Amino acid sequence: MQDRWSVYISVLGASARSAGGPGARAGERRSGVDRSTNQVNQEGGYTGLRPRDFRDLVWSLADVIALPRERVLLGSDHLGPNCWQRLPAREALKRAGVMTAEYVRADFRKTHLDCSMACRDDASNLSDELIAERSARLCALAEDAWRDSGGEPLVYVIGSKVPPPGGADEKLGEITVTESRSAQTTVAAQRAARRGCRSGCGEAERGSREAQSDQQPKDSCSQHQRASRVSQRIGDSLQTVRACRESNLLP
Repeated sequence: MQDRWSVYISVLGASARSAGGPGARAGERRSGVDRSTNQVNQEGGYTGLRPRDFRDLVWSLADVIALPRERVLLGSDHLGPNCWQRLPAREALKRAGVMTAEYVRADFRKTHLDCSMACRDDASNLSDELIAERSARLCALAEDAWRDSGGEPLVYVIGSKVPPPGGADEKLGEITVTESRSAQTTVAAQRAARRGCRSGCGEAERGSREAQSDQQPKDSCSQHQRASRVSQRIGDSLQTVRACRESNLLP
C-alpha cells in the first residue's frame, strides 16, 4: 500500500467483490466508510479535509472501481465538542453544531452523536442528562440540515462507550462490557432530552449559524488550497488503485 488512503481503496474494493458474490441482489449490500471528527471537520482536522472534501475523495475512488456511489454509506464518528474541549462549553458546542450540519449536508448519513467530553468550564464528569441535552441540540441541527439538503434519512448512533477518537491514550488490558442498566439509563436520558429539545433548540441553532458566519471568511480564503489538496490525494490514490490491481487486490 502506497499512501494513507489505501485503506479506503481496500475497503471499497472488497465491497465491490462482495456485492457481486453469490446471492447478492442489486442495492442489497453497501460499504460503510467512517471519519472521526478530529480527522475531518469544518476547520480541516488533521487531514486538512472538510466533510465534503472527504466525500468527494471517497466517491472518486468508488468511481474508479465501479462501485456505485449510492452503495457507499458515509458515516461520522463522535460528533460533539471533542475537537474543542479546551474552549468553554458554549463556544465548543457552537462549533460542534456547525460541524454536524456540514457532515449532514455532505451526504454523511450514519451520525454518531457523542457529547460526553468535558469542556474547559465543565465538571470533569458530565451527567447523563447534560450529555443527552447537548446531543439533542446537535440532533436538532442535524435534522434541520437534512431537511434543507434532502437525501436518505439519517441513522443515529448514541453513546460514548466506544473507542475514543484516534484510539485510547491508555493501555487497555481488557474491555469492560456495558451493563444493561447503564445502557437503559443512557437511552432514557436521550429520549427525554429529545422531547424537551422541541422548545429549547432554537438557541443552539442560532448559535450554530453565528459560528458558521464567523468562520466563513477563513473558509473562503482556504478553498483553493483545499481543492488542490484533495486533487493531489485523489491522484495519489489512483496510483495506489493501479498498484492494487497489479497485485490482484482489486477487481
